[in-house]
Amino acid sequence: MKAKIIGTYFIITIICTFSFWAFGNYGYKGFFYNLGRATVWPINIFSDDTEIDSSNDISFANTYNQVQAEHKNSEGVYLFNEAVGKIVANMYAKNNNSFTYEDYDSFVNGTSSGYAHGQKMLASMFDNNREMVKEFREYVDGMELIDVIDAGEEAHEETKELLNERRISASFTDMCVDMKVESFRSEAGQDALVIHDMLEEWKSECAS
Repeated sequence: MKAKIIGTYFIITIICTFSFWAFGNYGYKGFFYNLGRATVWPINIFSDDTEIDSSNDISFANTYNQVQAEHKNSEGVYLFNEAVGKIVANMYAKNNNSFTYEDYDSFVNGTSSGYAHGQKMLASMFDNNREMVKEFREYVDGMELIDVIDAGEEAHEETKELLNERRISASFTDMCVDMKVESFRSEAGQDALVIHDMLEEWKSECAS
């Protein structure tokens, strides 16, 4: 009987290890850390991690800070902040057509301090844009730390795809406008003046 209980406990420990490692809030800490947590699974399996509550300003501020500091270590805080930066960048990219792939790439491939600077710059743009603030709060409502980290990775991939499509579209538009300029000058003469309004009209036509 005792051996059966120990065996059952061991099996549950292994299951919990893989669950904590693959899906838990501490997955980024590796297999052995989660094996240690799984060893005391009766305690950890029923413990609740903090969720962001966006129902009101005070609840949002309190739970946001709690989730950020959930694991009481710099790595967890870094991953949380990085994920938030990626989510914010994704929202900003969707709402700002002037934000380019190169802009985003410079943040992603820069130093950690450079990325932090970019994150702060993007976050500051929310100050006067209540709709984007509301969108962000609704997006992260109910998320635990691991949810925010996963959402950050999804946002990162989505942003790259969006901005790459935008870059391709811009290249096509530029090429199309160049062709219209060449066509215009072939008819009106190579010295014919191309004014700003004409370029804007052609850009609109090429982009449509």
